[in-house]
Amino acid sequence: FWRELEKRLKLSIPTVMTEGDHVGQNIFGRETRSTREGEVVSQRWNGVFGKEHALTVIGSTPGSDFTNEEIRVILLRSAGYSAGTYGVLGGSYQEKRWLPRMDMGKREFRLLLTAGPAKERSERIERETAAFHQVPYTLPYCPDGQGIKPEPLLLIDKPGVVLSCVKKSERENFTYILRVYESLGQETAFEMTVPVYGIRRAFFLKPFEIKTFRLTQRGLAECSLLEDLCD
Repeated sequence: FWRELEKRLKLSIPTVMTEGDHVGQNIFGRETRSTREGEVVSQRWNGVFGKEHALTVIGSTPGSDFTNEEIRVILLRSAGYSAGTYGVLGGSYQEKRWLPRMDMGKREFRLLLTAGPAKERSERIERETAAFHQVPYTLPYCPDGQGIKPEPLLLIDKPGVVLSCVKKSERENFTYILRVYESLGQETAFEMTVPVYGIRRAFFLKPFEIKTFRLTQRGLAECSLLEDLCD
């Protein structure tokens, strides 16, 4: 239960690494700093990557720093609001008075710490994060196990290419929109396979590039974010 004013709480996790890259996830990518450059801002995961090994921390944290062989993950920060009744736009904070601040009240934390080879950690972290944060739907259905297992909708052959969106098209019936992005910061050639339609095509992504595709029974084609077909 957090009631501190203008304070920040961090969880210190010791490691055996002294130098490397201090990395945090951001929107459709990642931010990398030297372990000596202070805090890195992140969304759902942080990590320290050495030449051979890495430690990653999955959880909804705003950032972390790496100091004295310890990755220190930010859990809470009770800063004042920048807008509203007591914010900069509505009035000034009086530090000796109790006023509403961020992250106040009861808080629960759920983190996943994983160590391993640096290359493996870098390639797996995005998909592990999605599985950790995006809990699948459960249905009250008990199959007898006698049926045929359906084919998956989509297969991507490179772990650094992440599927971020699947939705019905807003313009055409029987059309689906797929959105993928490159998460490792490197040029990547990859293949997408749609087993149910018998479709298999090769594509290319630049570092941290986002691409959108239209999927129909006739094929898979690249389009814009607004679903217009690309030339």
